[in-house]
Amino acid sequence: MQASVVLIHQLLLRKVKSQNPAELQFFIGDSNLRFGLGEFALITALNFAKDLDVVKYKSMSSSMRLKETYLNNAVNMRSGKLEATFLNCEEKENIWKLGLCYLVDGLLMAQESSTKIMMDMLSFVENEEDFFNYLWGMRSYERTFPSLNKDMMHQRENYLQKMKKNKKAKEAKYTIYGFSIALQY
Repeated sequence: MQASVVLIHQLLLRKVKSQNPAELQFFIGDSNLRFGLGEFALITALNFAKDLDVVKYKSMSSSMRLKETYLNNAVNMRSGKLEATFLNCEEKENIWKLGLCYLVDGLLMAQESSTKIMMDMLSFVENEEDFFNYLWGMRSYERTFPSLNKDMMHQRENYLQKMKKNKKAKEAKYTIYGFSIALQY
């Protein structure tokens, strides 16, 4: 699975105002296409169940073994540090668990390497069954949707302002977080 940034960018350029604030609409050809929670859930096949047992997951976060072993009980950790910890880990079981955390953080939540990770994830992964049953789909959607819902006209205005100030500026950049690959499918 590889992201096509050109395809995602072209879709975002064709975004039209939606009557439903919980979904994106795109005008492609002669059709309005929509993308919302239902489509994201169908494409990703991740867990979106609404019956999260908060007490159960709070008790899961009591295990601090990975945090103690690899982070010196740090209060928070940045995405880049999680990647480095995973790549330098040598114990097979911990490689697997850190790899799961790295996958969630780097693919489903896709964020800057300087962004803090969800620390509870390091505890949740101690029980694999519960980790896989966690609402990663909802978490990823909550991270992805606002990022895709960018005002592209605002992006254009920023680009034009930069061009006025510096005639050499030939590109405009913006970042999309979360599992944006789902949009292209």
